[in-house]
Amino acid sequence: MGKKKKKKKNKSNHSPKMKENIFFKHFFFNVAVIFFMVILWTLISNFVPSYKWVYHSLAKGNLELIKNNSNLTLENKWYIKCQEDYKFLNFLNASTPDDAVILFPKNSKFNGSKRLGSGEWELFFLYPRVPVRTEKDIAELNMDVTHVAIIDGKGHKELIPNLKVSKFGVYSIREGK
Repeated sequence: MGKKKKKKKNKSNHSPKMKENIFFKHFFFNVAVIFFMVILWTLISNFVPSYKWVYHSLAKGNLELIKNNSNLTLENKWYIKCQEDYKFLNFLNASTPDDAVILFPKNSKFNGSKRLGSGEWELFFLYPRVPVRTEKDIAELNMDVTHVAIIDGKGHKELIPNLKVSKFGVYSIREGK
């Protein structure tokens, strides 16, 4: 009937010398790409201001902070990094329930802070609590304000005009405290 087909051996059309040339071609191409990337990274990290700041200040500074203070707790490290901002936001965390909607005073800065007032920092430290600053924020969230943050004696007059407050604190609207 039919002839039996002979199995062909899997032979490559390339000679060993040719395979070696392909290997070296790929190897040198990869080395060249790595070399180019190292030079590109060096130029960018030293001459582009934002990358220079991220690499030399932020990354190296944080690494030194971690190495020099490896025995500190996370709370202590946050305090070193954020100082009074962290202390105040931690106080708000401890003083409010998880479902709190906290009204912050408009354009308030905590002792000239660059962090507090940005919204992102407040949300990061206060989550699941919701920090709000404007009527627009409150309307978008469709939530009622439950607490008022007092920063530099500001923040309560819109909701509670005659309240005597300390310079920094939190006032609960629910409980009247």
